[in-house]
Amino acid sequence: MRTVDKVIECHNLFHFLPFVYFLSALGRPMWAAFVLYGSDCVISKYCDRCHKKLKIGEKCECSEKLKADEKRDYTNYHSDSFYGSTDWQRAREQCKTLCCGLDLYSLYVKGVIEYGSTVHHIVPIDVDRKLRLTQSNLIYLTESNHRLIHSLYKTGRYSETVELLKNLKKKHIQGVD
Repeated sequence: MRTVDKVIECHNLFHFLPFVYFLSALGRPMWAAFVLYGSDCVISKYCDRCHKKLKIGEKCECSEKLKADEKRDYTNYHSDSFYGSTDWQRAREQCKTLCCGLDLYSLYVKGVIEYGSTVHHIVPIDVDRKLRLTQSNLIYLTESNHRLIHSLYKTGRYSETVELLKNLKKKHIQGVD
């Protein structure tokens, strides 16, 4: 998970240096921007999701919406007995093994090697329940790419995203064999 980006707005560079030393002593990565106005240093942050500039300690309104969405998704996930079944657990482990534990979207689209954490149904269960355990319909992703793909589904790019994911899985399987 990414740390929150910090923005330091400081008129005097010497006000900023102790803060850089403090963060580097903690071993935390930091991205800083200097904006010259005022005589005091103001520390603010950017929201990871919507990139809105916030004051330290202030919460973004998108986080409340995200919490509600996560709660709904968690309830839906656990209310369906399918995800607790041994068939699903077996299919999930097999998908992870076939994908070598890697996020195939990051690997082939972004060109980055990342370990996955979520098994995604390329064609969602509510569209075609018969494909729920079919390996050609399962792909291993990071949680961030899983959310990205669901947002692509919702923005009208469903069919092209499904085709892309099917091709990525096919390309990976052919390359592994």
